[in-house]
Amino acid sequence: MDEHLRELERRADLGDLVAAGRLLTEQVRAGDLSAATLELAAELGHPAACRALDRDPLQPSLEGLLQASRGDPRLLVRTLYAAAQLSLPRFELWLPTERGPQQALAACAEWLAQPGEERALAAHEAAGEARLAAGRVTYALLPRHQLGILSRGEITALEYVAWTAQDAALGAFRCELTEEEPDPSSLHRLAEARIESGWDAPGELARRLSRELGRWLLASVAAAPQ
Repeated sequence: MDEHLRELERRADLGDLVAAGRLLTEQVRAGDLSAATLELAAELGHPAACRALDRDPLQPSLEGLLQASRGDPRLLVRTLYAAAQLSLPRFELWLPTERGPQQALAACAEWLAQPGEERALAAHEAAGEARLAAGRVTYALLPRHQLGILSRGEITALEYVAWTAQDAALGAFRCELTEEEPDPSSLHRLAEARIESGWDAPGELARRLSRELGRWLLASVAAAPQ
């Protein structure tokens, strides 16, 4: 890397959005980043990618993120993974002994880092643990609802944290071994339940996912063998 690129990288690391956009442009010119990947990152709302393409970031929406992920099952798995991971702290707060979603997300993360049949099978097995946990949520938390501690909407949101973790891990298996696209329906229900329960303002989950996915997409390209 020449001195100019090192300087852009240093400034980008310090939060200089202009430098970050120029760095991505230089990476495309050098062949280290494809124009299609840069375009996809911009569609996901990544600020530096939008800057590199001289466009204003679009307001992220869940439908827009899923549309951008169409045709890229691994990115859709990452979307499900990120949504469940962002929601996991509340699940752990109310259900500290339930480990199914964590197991599913850990297995999914292993597959995302290095896809392969063995890791896909492990993700399939872990998905079953998340499914069992989802089935126990309402029973475990019903007394708190009856005491007025948790709303029904909050319990539903917690249940869909587990379902989304299951679908992320199951999606890894499907991508690897069956060529089926992951099912994003649990993500829709999780997003709705987060709003209904007061966890989020409308659109907040989409904004957080947009940042996560854009960063992951460009980081995974940077980490790929040249």
